[in-house]
Amino acid sequence: MRRLQILGAVVVVSLVGVVVFQEYRYNQLDTSYQQLLSTVQSYFFFQDPDFLISGMPNQRWKDEFWNYEEGSFINISNGMANLRYSQLDGKRYGNANFLQGKEPHKNNEYVSLLVGSTEKTAVEGPCGATFYKDFPVKPNTYLVKSRLKITERQWLSNTIEDTPKANIGVTLFCSFQKRTVNGVESSDYDGDTTEMRAVVIDNFFSSSVWNGTAFAPIYYKHRAFTAYGVDPTIVLTAPNQLFELFVWKEVVIDLGDVIKQTFDLLNELNIIGITVKGVQIYAESSGVLIGAQIDYVKVELVK
Repeated sequence: MRRLQILGAVVVVSLVGVVVFQEYRYNQLDTSYQQLLSTVQSYFFFQDPDFLISGMPNQRWKDEFWNYEEGSFINISNGMANLRYSQLDGKRYGNANFLQGKEPHKNNEYVSLLVGSTEKTAVEGPCGATFYKDFPVKPNTYLVKSRLKITERQWLSNTIEDTPKANIGVTLFCSFQKRTVNGVESSDYDGDTTEMRAVVIDNFFSSSVWNGTAFAPIYYKHRAFTAYGVDPTIVLTAPNQLFELFVWKEVVIDLGDVIKQTFDLLNELNIIGITVKGVQIYAESSGVLIGAQIDYVKVELVK
């Protein structure tokens, strides 16, 4: 009996030792993986994230309107970006935006994003920054931070199919790599809108809806085929989104988590990689006047 107890204790100690060793081994592998990833993974960064160059367009940002309406404007002055979009009749969505990089379905590029393993070593990279499903970016290590305030928000009209909404955010335009029966294929990012060419990721710094008597915050985490009619669009709201008027707030978006959620939501499409080629900062609405002032939109890599 005593011999069995001793043997049992030895087995337990051995098993504990195996578990501890395996945990140590996995931790070491995770550390080694992160070190390897930090040397081979490229990230995108913004040029002039603090809006120090005035005027639009300037050497770093291009101004654009989607469905321009009277009373809307875009400008950069005194180190601030100002966006105002006024959608009057609620019959469509539109936005005021400024762009860096390249949009899908258009064979044009304004100013390339910076791409590199660190912000200090990043250079203009027209090919973009690629992220793979099987090599995730560690959470809380790759962030977009923006300090902004809402300067205007006013209900203008009801909408036909939806409730009046207003959003302020950052969109990532991405080409993609897909696993097929013939191997891995890359999307034709510049191709026409007859078929899916891109993945569009909308990240909202602020998102609000008119409930009939007042505005209320709204949080998104879903996918909808809306961009250009053919491209899947991921719609996500920052956890610490801004809602109050006239209040400065730094809003943080975890890009590692955004990229993971994107792959999860597109799982059935067999997409194994996305390449960020363009970024758009915008204020958009339907049936709402929305205005924003932005102090900075910067990418932070925490290593």
